[in-house]
Amino acid sequence: NLEFDPGRMAEIEERFLLLRTLQRKYNGTSQELIDSVEAARVELDRLMHSAEHMADLEAQEAKLLKELGALAGDLSRKRRLAGEELSSRIEQSMQDLAMPHVKFAVSIEHVPDAHGVSFTPHNGNPDSAHARVGFDKTGIDRIEFMISPNPGEPLKPLARIASGGESARLLLAMKSILSLVDVVPALVFDEVDVGVGGRAGSVVGEKLWAMTDNHQVLCITHLPQVAAFGDAHYTIRKHVQDGRTRSSVTPLDWDSRINEVAEMLDGVPLSEASRLSAKTMLERAVTFKQSRRPNDRQMAIVGDTQ
Repeated sequence: NLEFDPGRMAEIEERFLLLRTLQRKYNGTSQELIDSVEAARVELDRLMHSAEHMADLEAQEAKLLKELGALAGDLSRKRRLAGEELSSRIEQSMQDLAMPHVKFAVSIEHVPDAHGVSFTPHNGNPDSAHARVGFDKTGIDRIEFMISPNPGEPLKPLARIASGGESARLLLAMKSILSLVDVVPALVFDEVDVGVGGRAGSVVGEKLWAMTDNHQVLCITHLPQVAAFGDAHYTIRKHVQDGRTRSSVTPLDWDSRINEVAEMLDGVPLSEASRLSAKTMLERAVTFKQSRRPNDRQMAIVGDTQ
């Protein structure tokens, strides 16, 4: 008792023909075509309900921006407090380095951005309590170090105002402070004492040596007052061998250190007076370090390169 429906038969044949045509056109199997149709239906449904979907996304964005603004604001306030403490410590350290009138500040600015996060400034100004500011992966702050090296001068960006000697001493002051929380095992200073006179040289040596509480310090220097504080002293010499310029590194014992520091003080030929001054300088450094009861401290000094 079979029933034959010509109309239904024609419909099925038409669908088979369409399926084979699509297979040839898209070079896919029947199942892959069915999956593509289903994906198209899902996409069509999404587009037909895009307004509702957009509203959901906007709500999620607003929620995330609010959370981000709170976190970024908290980070900014902590940075401001840390900047004030850092400024105070650097100014104190610069007094030790014969720059008693230096004023240092950490400038923290924010860039307005209509698509940024809402932020309440640290001063709680109601006019800008809901201002939107830009952000990136580091937060909302644009930070710049400011310095006034002399009395009566306004604070200006460090990169534009500091001389070579001022930059060297500021770098040393910052490193000596930040080294207390820095996890880097070794610090390398290449002529950080450039532009530093003899009176401040000993203080530079003391600060470099003090950093060896938590780090190994390698210092390349031409200043005898700094070299005297090294726990190990090496000298680098250039020479010509087989027609090529080569460099040699030589560790120095106590007597060799006296001669090297004397040469750094007064040049060659060495005199008994310069050797005596060098010996006194080294002994004072040893006495200073012993008074601080060093344990595993190590500051290697690399002397003149000739």
